[in-house]
Amino acid sequence: MPVPRKEINRQEVCPLLLRVFVKKGEHHRPEQFQNRAADLVDDEVHIYTWKDATLLELTQLIQQVKPFTKESNALLHFNLVQASKGVFTERHIGAVKSDTARRGEDDRKTLYDTNFRIGDYLDVAAVVIP
Repeated sequence: MPVPRKEINRQEVCPLLLRVFVKKGEHHRPEQFQNRAADLVDDEVHIYTWKDATLLELTQLIQQVKPFTKESNALLHFNLVQASKGVFTERHIGAVKSDTARRGEDDRKTLYDTNFRIGDYLDVAAVVIP
């Protein structure tokens, strides 16, 4: 069940650091995050944002630094990566089309809506649809 949305005044509230791992074609395996994701440095994007950030907003920020996510027929699949007692799990939270003319229902989903907690990661698979 989604957490109720809370208004965030972005002028007064300090942003959080969101660690996002982007891979072309598929998601990373949960065990790849065991070593604090040290082995995934080339795939990592740091985004300073707020819990009211939407998946569309995050997609647009990712596209600024990972050009392959801009392909017109790409679909970005978002997984939330969480640790519990040293074990990492991934859960699908939504998908966003890279083509800005084709919007989807997950575009407006926020980090709040996904039960994101500070310290969680996002794992994004950029899948090109033929």
